[in-house]
Formats: sequence, C-alpha cells, structure tokens
Amino acid sequence: MPKLGVVKFLALVVALVGLSAVMGWILDIDFLKSTWISPTAMKFTTAMGFVASSIVLYSAATEKKEASFVVQVVLPAAILLILLQMVTLLISVIFGFQTDIDVLFMQEKSRVANVFISGRPSIPTMVGLILVAVSGIWTFIGWKKHLLWMGGIIMIIGGTAALGYMTQQPFLYYMINSISTAMALNTAMLFILIGSGFILCGKTILEQN
Repeated sequence: MPKLGVVKFLALVVALVGLSAVMGWILDIDFLKSTWISPTAMKFTTAMGFVASSIVLYSAATEKKEASFVVQVVLPAAILLILLQMVTLLISVIFGFQTDIDVLFMQEKSRVANVFISGRPSIPTMVGLILVAVSGIWTFIGWKKHLLWMGGIIMIIGGTAALGYMTQQPFLYYMINSISTAMALNTAMLFILIGSGFILCGKTILEQN
C-alpha cells in the first residue's frame, strides 16, 4: 500500500532526527539537539523516546506477512523503553520528586548564563510519548484502526507547540514557570510526523475493512 510506504519513510525520518539528538548530547554538539529557528534543545530522554517511537510507527505500517519479528520482538522493547522513561518522569512531576533520569546525560547549559537547568521534558512531551507507547500496544494486539484518532491527538500536541513558536507565544509551546519546560520545536515537528503516520495507518485499515 502506498500510504504505508509513506508511513515507513516518516518512521525513518523520526529515527534519524532522534538519533541525531542523541549524538548531539553524547558529543555535545548543540545544532544536533535543536533547530536554527529555536535554540530550545530536544532533551536526551525525549530523543531516546523518539528513536523508540520510530519503531512503533514502523511496526504500525508493517503488513501481516512482514510483521512477525518487528512486531513480536522489537516493538515490545520499544514500548517498554518509552513507558519506563516517560511514566517515571510524569509521576515525578505529579508528586514533586526528582529522579536519576532527570539528570542522566541531559542537563543543558543555559544560553544566557553559565548555569545548568533541568533536563526534564515538558509535560505534553511526556504525555505525547506515552500515547505513542499506547499506540504501540494497540498495534501489538491488532487494534490499528484506533490509530486514526490517536494520531489526531498526537498531531494536536505537536501542532500547538509549533503554532506557539510561529506566534511567539511561550504558553503554546508549554513553557509554564515552575510547571513545565518548553517543548523544543524539533520535538513538536516529530509529533506532527508521528501523528500523521498513525492517521495514515488508521485510514488504511478502515479502507481495507
């Protein structure tokens, strides 16, 4: 199916951007972490989450005849990676404690002052990646038709942040003092791509039924 080929291409883009951000943190290369439009960096855990998300998206686009290894072996590992990171971080926000995940590889130096600031992703980033993991669970159990509306929700999360950067409204890209850090622009764009991919997968399944 042509649509599923597009989804696999989107999964490749998500993987490459996520891996670039991971390498940016490991090698301390700023331009790999962010975009030239906005200096806000994609967090390390977010980048790892997107690498796993690319596997979820690719799995959603696989046909039954090619899905055995990817869906049965690789997909559960990707889902587990996302949930371990993002659920732990989200719980830490709700209950007000810090985890080792907050500071592992991902403290970033402020562009204004020579100080280190929190590496915790924005709350909508955590929620968006958890929704990707839920989509992976649905893919694993064969509920791909539900990816249509889940993709819409994920697109809205990313699209709202992208609109915030376009209109220079920090609250739209979730920058809320003492509550949530800003969602990076490259993070927002990847959510839009993932959401689009899930929508295409959901439409394909509905057309086949």
